Amino acid sequence: MENTLQHTQAAKQNVELTPLGRVLLQLAILAGVLSSAWFAYQRYTEPAHVALVRTDPAQAKAAGAAPIQSGPTAAQLTQELLREQRGYADQYAAWRAVSEADKQQIADLTTNLKALDSKIDVLQKMPPPTRVAAVHDVAAQSAMTHQVMNVASTVTAVDVSSLPLETISAQDLNVTGFGRGVVGIGSQQLTVGRELQPGETIVGIDPISKSIVTNRRIINVTN
Repeated sequence: MENTLQHTQAAKQNVELTPLGRVLLQLAILAGVLSSAWFAYQRYTEPAHVALVRTDPAQAKAAGAAPIQSGPTAAQLTQELLREQRGYADQYAAWRAVSEADKQQIADLTTNLKALDSKIDVLQKMPPPTRVAAVHDVAAQSAMTHQVMNVASTVTAVDVSSLPLETISAQDLNVTGFGRGVVGIGSQQLTVGRELQPGETIVGIDPISKSIVTNRRIINVTN
């Protein structure tokens, strides 16, 4: 038994120390590495016909290759980003227009309230017999102030972020020109508070971006 064990150990030592055995072991390791590398290469690269399918489906179909679904291309992603950029720009212009309209309505309302207060003060100081003519003047001023307040309420109530965006050509909308707080529609000069069409009130006009903001939508006017 002891002789057999010694013989086995000696044979083991001979195998481990044989130069040929070392070469075979190194070749086996190298083969394993190359095999792993090849499978990794096959996994993360595409054959030529698959690349053809991804780049040119028409040629791939002619070549008999089955089309493979792929994700969005760089060009498609770029177009989507540009579309979002235009949408943000239109909304920014709408916010700016409505903000300017808010400031103008506050200024107009302040002016009208001061004028109304002054006329009421004068009216109260008049003797009753002479108030008749002054009452009509105060009533007209009150009606004007009420109108300004209604416009201001409409502008303030609009949530620009919830409005849909529409692109319409100037010809289709019959736009003749833009000014600060005014847009020409046909022969009319429409300002904030006026109706663009029945039930649709203008709440902002931006001549820089050529945008018209209503209580229903944001209109981007193109040439």
